Amino acid sequence: MVLEHHLFIADRALRVNGELQLVLLLNDVEFESSKIIRTVVSATNKSNEVINLMFGSSNKLELSVSKSDVEIWNSSHGICFPMMIQNREINPGETITFTGKWNQTDNDGKQADPGQYTIKGILKAVNYQLETNSIAITIK
Repeated sequence: MVLEHHLFIADRALRVNGELQLVLLLNDVEFESSKIIRTVVSATNKSNEVINLMFGSSNKLELSVSKSDVEIWNSSHGICFPMMIQNREINPGETITFTGKWNQTDNDGKQADPGQYTIKGILKAVNYQLETNSIAITIK
């Protein structure tokens, strides 16, 4: 997936023991109402050792959208993910990416009103529950 124009990155990615860096990328921070907002979340191994991510289901990454610090949408809401143990090794310096999208609706399917929102990515590995910083976005 290629994102157009500029990529806006959270001011800093959160890390676990300086080993795993998680970054959320957006192609803009202002969006027209009803347009799909596409995201890329990258996880980079910043250590000198292999990191083994263990996932307890097929849900590897969630996106969360909030308005006034209240979550209005979560990419996992209402979805039953198959339970399965999956391992994903990340070599030193390696980056893996996850893509996602938000169609500007809340968890009840109602169109989001124009205004300010925040969006973040949440890695769902059993052994590395890590989230990006939030990026403030505007729906016009």
